[in-house]
Amino acid sequence: MVSRNEMANKKILNEGSLTVGFDTEITKELLLEGIARDIIRGIQNLRKEQELDVSDRINLIIAGDEQVQEAVSEFKDYITKETLSDSLTLAESASHEVSCGDTSAGITVTKA
Repeated sequence: MVSRNEMANKKILNEGSLTVGFDTEITKELLLEGIARDIIRGIQNLRKEQELDVSDRINLIIAGDEQVQEAVSEFKDYITKETLSDSLTLAESASHEVSCGDTSAGITVTKA
């Protein structure tokens, strides 16, 4: 008899003769990258709401808890490049709230 026991942080899927395993552990770096990507998505949505052209340069103010601040610090170059930002400032508060996984970030977007 064959028994199957999944290991911690592993997900196994079987379909016919095909078996695929996934590592589901979220490392700190993956968590921070996910937060940074959610921030970028939020910035792009705010750009659209403000009817900015895709080529317009912007200035950013981002506020949030310790995880948000760490994600912004770690991925600042990536965030500014992806959003065409001339400046990015961490602050205590910002005008729009954006969901970032289990947390949220405040974001203010202004045309440069």
